[in-house]
Amino acid sequence: MGISWIRTASSLQFCVFAFWSFRLATRAEEDAPLQYYDDENVIDLLEALNITRSIKGVTKAKGLEPEVPAWKFRQRVPHLTLPRDFSIYFLSTMQGSIGFHFVAQQAKNSDGTLVSFISPAALKKDGRPLLQLVSSTRSNQLRLDYRAVHSMEPASILFPGGTPFSNGRWARVALNLEAHKISLFIDCEEAIVFEKSRGEDVLSLTLPIDLEITFASVPDDKASKFLGYWQTAEVSTSGYMRRPWHCENLSDSMPYTLPNDGLEETYSKDPSMHLEPQSDSAHDQPQRSHLGPPGSQRGSKPQNPEERIRRLEELVDGLSTMMDMVKAQNTNLLSRVQYLESCECRRPTCTWEEREVEDGTRWETDRGSVCVCVTGKVQCSVTDGE
Repeated sequence: MGISWIRTASSLQFCVFAFWSFRLATRAEEDAPLQYYDDENVIDLLEALNITRSIKGVTKAKGLEPEVPAWKFRQRVPHLTLPRDFSIYFLSTMQGSIGFHFVAQQAKNSDGTLVSFISPAALKKDGRPLLQLVSSTRSNQLRLDYRAVHSMEPASILFPGGTPFSNGRWARVALNLEAHKISLFIDCEEAIVFEKSRGEDVLSLTLPIDLEITFASVPDDKASKFLGYWQTAEVSTSGYMRRPWHCENLSDSMPYTLPNDGLEETYSKDPSMHLEPQSDSAHDQPQRSHLGPPGSQRGSKPQNPEERIRRLEELVDGLSTMMDMVKAQNTNLLSRVQYLESCECRRPTCTWEEREVEDGTRWETDRGSVCVCVTGKVQCSVTDGE
């Protein structure tokens, strides 16, 4: 009964996940990208993890913005994972893009994970997070680890210019992840945009139902702990199409980007990835658009049937990989159910002289023997008399 129920529940769970993933992908193609983010779509990691209350190794400090408290993270801070409710909320409200917003200061000569998305099933397979943003002031690097679209294999991007936290300085950082584009905002500098030259997807945003969101470290990896100060740490389910802070010298618009086939230097394992630093003020310049039929999006390129079929095939490949992960998770659940069904939920009792005796009870009889109830059977032994 229990095993058949868990199989049915697991199958239903995967079907819901597959439908949600398929709808998310097709919706991303049909809908125009959101131009503004809503606070309702933002998860405050510091608040969700009760950092503002009492966490070992965390102390209140002064930050970049005087009116907002900051929090110092030391080595003894435990590994922090968001409660399951937040992961479910994230999966149910994600709108085709993911955004991260940080205001922080990292300790000099240190390596640390800012945020990571983990699947226990995927960890058992290759030991790597689904998504991870790592900063190193030791080697002056900012790296994004992610999953490739076709194979779901681990891949990474090394951002140019090094980590924004170098030399022990405070920095505002926002990272926007879309399937076809990655945008990085640092303070009031020009935005950095990654996208493939032919408009293909860059990374997989297919997230499993066992998603776990971790902050400032990766579980069971002491070397991944972020040491320094945090003033803002947020995750957006609708992404950041513009930087979530004001800059006097820049507009609030997302940089207008076009694929640059002439740029040959790459910063990813994928040779078709290209980098385009852009100014936020570029969108203020007049943009020419091609005239099209009524109702068509201006400046957008229509997708032919072959392109849509290719994207759907990629989605199916990704779902197949995620199904393997779910199967591995279900195998573990089934083994646990089988173990529980083999155990007695209630300890057996014994019957002695028409009385029920609980398991483990000892008593003496009138004949001078000592008896004990052992797993439903009475065992007696004669004691040495004086």
